[in-house]
Amino acid sequence: MLYYVLTGKCTVISCTTAQRATNLELEVDDNKVLFKEFNQEVRRLLGQEKPQQDIGDKPSPEDWAEFMEFDEDFQEGFSNIVSNIDIKEADEDFTPEVFDDTYLNMELTLPNGDGAEPAFARVTKQLRNANGLPIDTAHDNPILDSRMYEVDYQDGHKAAMAANAIAQNLFAQVDAEGNCHVLFDEIIDHCTNGKELKQQDPFLTTRSGTRQQRETTISWEILVQWKEWKDQSTSWIALKDMKDSFPVQRAEYSVRARISQEPAFAWWVSFVRKKRNRIITKVKSKYWVCTHKFGIRVPKSVAKTKRLHQANSDTLWWDAICKEAKNVRIAFEEFEGDVSAIPPGYQEIRCHMIFDIKMGETFRRKARMVADGHRTETPAALTYSSVVSRDSVLIALTIPALNDLIF
Repeated sequence: MLYYVLTGKCTVISCTTAQRATNLELEVDDNKVLFKEFNQEVRRLLGQEKPQQDIGDKPSPEDWAEFMEFDEDFQEGFSNIVSNIDIKEADEDFTPEVFDDTYLNMELTLPNGDGAEPAFARVTKQLRNANGLPIDTAHDNPILDSRMYEVDYQDGHKAAMAANAIAQNLFAQVDAEGNCHVLFDEIIDHCTNGKELKQQDPFLTTRSGTRQQRETTISWEILVQWKEWKDQSTSWIALKDMKDSFPVQRAEYSVRARISQEPAFAWWVSFVRKKRNRIITKVKSKYWVCTHKFGIRVPKSVAKTKRLHQANSDTLWWDAICKEAKNVRIAFEEFEGDVSAIPPGYQEIRCHMIFDIKMGETFRRKARMVADGHRTETPAALTYSSVVSRDSVLIALTIPALNDLIF
């Protein structure tokens, strides 16, 4: 819809969106002065420097009588409006529920049933009852708007949804300017227009004589597939417009497509991949950075538990250590012979304690003794035992029986 707006200088402009001043805004002193100056400017341009005397918010009856007596065009037009029964009845029957189709034809991602992933849908019509009247009422606050609409999903099925639910999903998918965000799925393809920088000339020489790699993405375009948006549609996006979006995905695609050495990619792909590896490394070691859990300091060694006992004046961690030692004691056997009597192939292995806190057990301190198996050498012939299935056992017994073999 196109609106025509009268500016403060009484010039007409066209725009696609317009918002009326609310009653609360009209009560502000600054706005009162602004509207007063606007009315004075309108009267000046119309040749009415002296404003008419108003009674409340309506013009004086004497002023209307003056118009009716001396202005034949106004008299004829006013009489037609008053005598027009259809327009009068339509004005009386106007309600926001009937004529305000705020959400019609909106296209956005909406919930798709219980437990199902959101899907792209379009608001097709406003639902009405058996008498043809809209269901529930409209409200200036979108959260309190309870009107019901019919939404048509991409897969063909339809569902009823309240206006406040539509508004919540709408505001969650747009920014402050109303621009809609789409979900990235994957990069499918790439292309150039033949004007890209060639590999033969990827460097430029500065005034100091040093060679510097050119930082350019000109002429390259990426075919991107969007997730949960218009049935996973695709669009060609210029690489310069995506330079700040999805850097890891773009770098991985360039490596798979074997274009990472192109001048448009070579100056940033290696940096992005190294930074990604550093972030992953930090995430893997985040446990060793953690010093507290549920507000309680967690020790990293037995020696630190002793210092915590002195600082906290309790033995909670030491009790956990003693309980773990009692449980694993059965797995150990004391060797009383000489070191030379140890059978060949045996390796010395170290053990250490790890500590944790369980919230569901009244913040109970727990200790576990683990072996440093990663510090031992792997045997040349690695053997292991696993659970054998019943079918394997039947086959192993049937084959000797058929061949008269003896176990």
